Amino acid sequence: MQLATVELDLWIPPDVLRLGELVQDEARQAARQVGVQVSDRVRANLVAAGADVSHALLNSVDWEVTETAYEIVAEVFSLEAHALWIEEGRGPGPVPVQVIIEWMLDKGIAPQGDDTIEQAAHAIARHIAAHGFAGRHVFEMALEEAESYMIEAVDRLAARLGRRLN
Repeated sequence: MQLATVELDLWIPPDVLRLGELVQDEARQAARQVGVQVSDRVRANLVAAGADVSHALLNSVDWEVTETAYEIVAEVFSLEAHALWIEEGRGPGPVPVQVIIEWMLDKGIAPQGDDTIEQAAHAIARHIAAHGFAGRHVFEMALEEAESYMIEAVDRLAARLGRRLN
């Protein structure tokens, strides 16, 4: 599930195609640096979000660089199904109890008192069904936090290109 995309768009005019490979090599490097920076910020934001973030979600944050003839894109994403809920929140409505049990086990959350894990999961599911929960916006915050880094990456890209062309 792609939740954050950092685009480093490049269009190479026909009269400078001889520079195309040089520009693309440098842009790939900049995109990789941005992908690492943004995914690190997402993980840090997940840790700061606290108890509702599972280890599986934290470990699922990844990035990749994709490209077309005119565009190089760093994508930061999670393949965990509940990543979108953590990002955007969730309105009231039914929740599969098994999902809550898996989250509790992943987080090491034990039921209180004489409750079984199933009873505790049912109680949490009923609360979410009644109230929902607010999103943590960890991907959105990471993009905002990394904006200055992205600008610096583009500046470094321009400087490296300048040095290589001289």
